[in-house]
Amino acid sequence: MRRFHEAGGRVIDTSPLYGMSEVVTGDYLTELGLTNEMFITNKTWTTGDYLSDNSHSERQLRQSQERLWRNQIDVLQVHSLENHDQVRHWLAQKKEEGVVRYIGATQWSPEYWDTMERLVNTGTLDFVQIAYTILSRTPEQRLLDACADNGVAVQINIPFEKARLFTPVADQPLPDFAAELGIESWAQYFLKWIVSHPAVTNVVPATSNPEHVADNMGALYGDLPDVEMRERMASYYAELPGVSEALRQPPYPGKTYGGVVTWPFPQRG
Repeated sequence: MRRFHEAGGRVIDTSPLYGMSEVVTGDYLTELGLTNEMFITNKTWTTGDYLSDNSHSERQLRQSQERLWRNQIDVLQVHSLENHDQVRHWLAQKKEEGVVRYIGATQWSPEYWDTMERLVNTGTLDFVQIAYTILSRTPEQRLLDACADNGVAVQINIPFEKARLFTPVADQPLPDFAAELGIESWAQYFLKWIVSHPAVTNVVPATSNPEHVADNMGALYGDLPDVEMRERMASYYAELPGVSEALRQPPYPGKTYGGVVTWPFPQRG
């Protein structure tokens, strides 16, 4: 977390669903004196014991506030659109009360892009978190434009397709043109390609390896690719041997990832 901040990182995404994630985030930020310097995006999905009962949501919010050492959550999102019709109304109330600054919804599956687009166009969201990668570009068809048109911030998850993007490039050097953008690794290549889309606000790579944190943060520096360069980057990667098979692999190929920091640190792919 210290290395993340020193490299310019200012957004951390978490959830009550992610084991000790909230506790670790809150305690470490407090210990490092960084609590007020970080923008925290969090999630909720519960309702209650009966229709229109928000008691579980209220309890989960209080728990998140305690774990994160914050009275106000920067962004609270409906996790994977679970119970979104009810939870969004409750979130709007929390925003009005000032307990939450912005509200949003998350998803990773293209099956839900129509639902997400509808919510974006109705003006009920400030924020969305979706999956978008150099190989999975379906949000470009309508969803990203809808977010741009409605002033909705876009946070990208799973930018490496759960490490599967790295398998085809394990022994491949970067193309010469990558140096023009200050790209020094394939991780930075994938991240710069995503964040250079005009509708994208930020990317949450997720890692359990501090060395990967430092590498990922290198994508913040140097020039961003323009439209022409983005297409060149995507085409170059798509034509590499093995790319067409990359997404058929199981998640995190070649390693067991349980969401816990371990030693020795596993390789990317």
